[in-house]
Amino acid sequence: MEEANWLGLHEDRFNDIYLKYYESLCYFAMSYTNDRDHAEDLVQEVLLYLWQNRNTIKINTSLKSYLYRAVYNKFIDEYRKTKSQNAFLEQLRFETTQEAIDNMMDEVNSSKILKAKKIVESLPPKCQKIFLMSKIQNLTYNEIAEELDISVKTVEAQMGIAFKKIREFLGQNLTSLMIYILSNVL
Repeated sequence: MEEANWLGLHEDRFNDIYLKYYESLCYFAMSYTNDRDHAEDLVQEVLLYLWQNRNTIKINTSLKSYLYRAVYNKFIDEYRKTKSQNAFLEQLRFETTQEAIDNMMDEVNSSKILKAKKIVESLPPKCQKIFLMSKIQNLTYNEIAEELDISVKTVEAQMGIAFKKIREFLGQNLTSLMIYILSNVL
């Protein structure tokens, strides 16, 4: 004859407990999970734990109270674990997306920089020099005219030619953006 364990759970007694509490514990778990399958999994894990540890578990309350508390605690443990995993996955998703955006922007910026350099290189030499002095060295038209010993009107005309060529090359909508890129990159 099998000796009684701490809870007095023989296989027949455990089957009685399972049949008596399983459905009500599932409904209780569903009030937290809103998912029948997940609720059943929680209850089965609690009952399995009870069976596997029947020789060591001490229950200081009624068995019913113990089971309901165990299902609740199991739900809370899984919720915390899932919440932690979701936070990690969200952080990973954010970092991956940010990296992809950065890589894409690097490629776009590299492409724009190459295009901007091509545009500047396509300008006539005198026009190119005046444009670079204005946009890279941030010299005023007066300072450029003085340094190159030309009139301010000539500087204005050359800048007009540069802007016209840039507009032709890029189209009207991108001119401001390209001027910004040119002045910050070249």
